[in-house]
Amino acid sequence: MLISDRKYHSKILLIGEYAVLLHGRALAIPNREYYGFWNWDSGVNLDFDGFISFIKSNERLSKNLNFKEFQSNLNSGLFFDSNIPIGYGVGSSGALCAGIYDCYCHFQEEDLELLKLILSEMESYFHGSSSGLDPLISYLDKAVVLEGTDIQIIPQELPLAGDNYKITLVDSGIQRVSKDLIKVFMNKCMNIEFQEGFRINILHHN
Repeated sequence: MLISDRKYHSKILLIGEYAVLLHGRALAIPNREYYGFWNWDSGVNLDFDGFISFIKSNERLSKNLNFKEFQSNLNSGLFFDSNIPIGYGVGSSGALCAGIYDCYCHFQEEDLELLKLILSEMESYFHGSSSGLDPLISYLDKAVVLEGTDIQIIPQELPLAGDNYKITLVDSGIQRVSKDLIKVFMNKCMNIEFQEGFRINILHHN
């Protein structure tokens, strides 16, 4: 019983960390070193009750996702087999949301802005607030430039290494909870002086 043989890759946000929450410009690319995929094991019993209840309570998500089939497959041993580090900002929850949407949406949304909105609402369960960029990268499996509501897919592959550069991840050994940090940032943005300073010093240079 194969749901999908796709790999849902993690992401690297090269430019735009936190800026995307204020509709700033961002550049994100798939990171093919880390990924998740659907697998089966009758001994696995993952607790997705909270997430499924969240889908049911959201009008947009409940219309777009077949949560009954998802729950049935979970009960049959479906699980998300992933080597993406959790709590390191490389898109573990984004890959999961992309995998759920890919396999359980009633129809594949082609409008990128609406697709990003749906994915952001899914991922907000894990983070409290989400730009939707992480799951969008995993779902499209393409590099994306985001500026406000404008989404541009970069069709060619952007490699992590070239003649004059190499992009790599360094493990700090320190996990962090995105939901808590995003809450801190959004609370700071309620201060007009802080938000204006962020827009001038960060968004402008993005």
